[in-house]
Amino acid sequence: MDYMVIKFLKNIRSIFFTAIFLSCITIGETIANDNVVNINIGFTSEHKPNRDDVKATWVYELRENYITSVQKSCNGILKNGKVYNFVPFVIPSINEHDVLSYTNFFDGIIFVGNFFDINPSLYKEKVFNDTVQIDDKRVNFESKLIKKYQETNKPILAICSGMQLSNVINGGSLVQDIPAQMPQAIKHKGFHVVNIEKDSRLYKILGVEKIDKVKSYHHQAIKEISSSFNIIARSEDGIIEAIEHKTHPYFIGVQWHPEFLITKYDEKIMRSFCQAIVDSKSSN
Repeated sequence: MDYMVIKFLKNIRSIFFTAIFLSCITIGETIANDNVVNINIGFTSEHKPNRDDVKATWVYELRENYITSVQKSCNGILKNGKVYNFVPFVIPSINEHDVLSYTNFFDGIIFVGNFFDINPSLYKEKVFNDTVQIDDKRVNFESKLIKKYQETNKPILAICSGMQLSNVINGGSLVQDIPAQMPQAIKHKGFHVVNIEKDSRLYKILGVEKIDKVKSYHHQAIKEISSSFNIIARSEDGIIEAIEHKTHPYFIGVQWHPEFLITKYDEKIMRSFCQAIVDSKSSN
């Protein structure tokens, strides 16, 4: 047989087996992907001036550990033969008309804490002192998002000021400045102890009545609790450290920052949020 014909046939055979190999990979990936369920998680963001920009443009900002804490605590959750992969999205507080779209798109939302205070007019008070730094744009947007999202019964985790806002828009109020209004309180910028109510979802998640070390950074706190929530944890000075919605399947607020994963209990909180999403999604 002619040398060129033999070479041609060998090339054809090589291409044929390569095609079969690639087809097997594609089929394998399809089968694998059929067992992977992507979960869309939204994270609210801070809206503030860009200090590095001489034009003083504004930026939307989110600390990285909000996302990495979810990835570390949650990815790889299994249920009914499915692997759940948690995909993070940052939510800008741009347009209040986008609230419905966000509500439909996200499987769960974390309302994160940042350096903003809630306008006390929302709970019928005046600004107490100059430590109160109001961000009406973000508060107005997130208020509408919380109200709409809590109607869906999809899981919500509200952290720090996210917990405070959840309380306010449901009829509660705030201590505007802890050092000035509660001088007997411990320092809430650092680490402290939290005591957990035994008759609570949080106790079922953590399995303990006391966490010896949580990281908090806030100068405001819940004063009057909304009738929609139960108080489920306090610091040793009596300040409310966690709440849970009375009727929502999973709506938990914590005053401290579990995204730092200071202890295994922080990781359990993040994982419980993800597990609640999986349970909700797999039941639909």
